[in-house]
Amino acid sequence: WRSCTGELSEQNDLFRLTYALELAKQYDWVYHVLSDSEWSGRRQIQPSASVNSICLLKSALDIGFDDDGTQVMPVPARIGGRAGGLNALLKSCGWEAVSNDDHWKLVTISAG
Repeated sequence: WRSCTGELSEQNDLFRLTYALELAKQYDWVYHVLSDSEWSGRRQIQPSASVNSICLLKSALDIGFDDDGTQVMPVPARIGGRAGGLNALLKSCGWEAVSNDDHWKLVTISAG
């Protein structure tokens, strides 16, 4: 009940990330959670530069948050398309995508 009636900023990190990704889907972003084999190796999935998309590693999501939904580790991401547009949306939910060359990670703004 509280998650539907409270302020987004009062929700835990995992809730706000989930909310941001669901919102991105409403803006026609493609969102995938990838297995380890889809993340690396022969079955590796890379997003197209021409398609607005974000891919997250499931095992990183599993260990990236504590039991209270607080981020404890950056979440690696693969972003295709307009990363700036996605980042604006993420920031409205207290998150941001940070890039080091072509390697993205998602972090809470407070964790920066």
